[in-house]
Amino acid sequence: MTSTADTSQHPDAAEIADLAEGLLAPSRAEHVRQHIDACSLCSDISATLQEIQELLATTPAPAPMPADVAERIDAALAAEPATEATPHEGVAHVSRETALSSRGTGVTEPIRGKRPSGRPRAATGPGRASAARRRHVAALSAAFGAAVIGIGVFFLQSSPATSGGDTSAAEKASKRGGTPVFVDAALQGQVHSLLASDATASTVAPQEKKTPSVHMDSGPTTLKNGLDVAVPPCVEKGIGREEGPIAAQKGTYKGSDAFLVVLPHPTDSSRVQAYVVDAACVHTTPSPRGKVLLTRVYPRG
Repeated sequence: MTSTADTSQHPDAAEIADLAEGLLAPSRAEHVRQHIDACSLCSDISATLQEIQELLATTPAPAPMPADVAERIDAALAAEPATEATPHEGVAHVSRETALSSRGTGVTEPIRGKRPSGRPRAATGPGRASAARRRHVAALSAAFGAAVIGIGVFFLQSSPATSGGDTSAAEKASKRGGTPVFVDAALQGQVHSLLASDATASTVAPQEKKTPSVHMDSGPTTLKNGLDVAVPPCVEKGIGREEGPIAAQKGTYKGSDAFLVVLPHPTDSSRVQAYVVDAACVHTTPSPRGKVLLTRVYPRG
């Protein structure tokens, strides 16, 4: 898809959505991804689009129209032919024969004078809305309004309750359905959300942070940040780092089980490095190195 946004400006929402779906050219995708990593506004837009996509995927099919609303609409439609066929009140029907006979007996028709200037003529002909048609439109409008209200109440009752207003869109999307979904365009928000929840847990002493992880052949490493997430040895092998992880989370990436592991940046303490590693190695004996599916560097937040 050809980009419509200038490279010196923010990418539009459509282009950010194309990035998440893999529709952009590789060069343009890399440029947009770098922009999202550095721009909090575009990162929020990307997270919001991911939230909408997840919401549409989990929203149940709408319920049938309420019976009382359907009956009202049917009654309004059934009354339309009878209303149109009813002659207008106060208008007497005069046949052509009566009009001709009145002329023959010498009865003259009243002479209509010219309308004073500045006075508009009354609307006549098919362009003038009849009272019956106005009543029909009003009945249909009322029925449609009742249907919209009924559908709105259904969605309000069926939609899951949202968290506080300060919860980011990426955090809500990652928690929907009980299984986090890792997406490249929203990964920065998910990492920051994970680090923020880690900050509220018990802190780790500096010497514990620098302690190398256990031997690769031993059992999974349990994080000491209060999240109680175990990083399997094969995942540590795939990452190839000796530092203990800051935070970790298990979820899915493009439909497959994966681990999101956050470690300190090797050279810059103000940044972190996130790894998304395939979890297929956990179920393989002997365990191979976990395949790193995605790695990104973000500010510590």
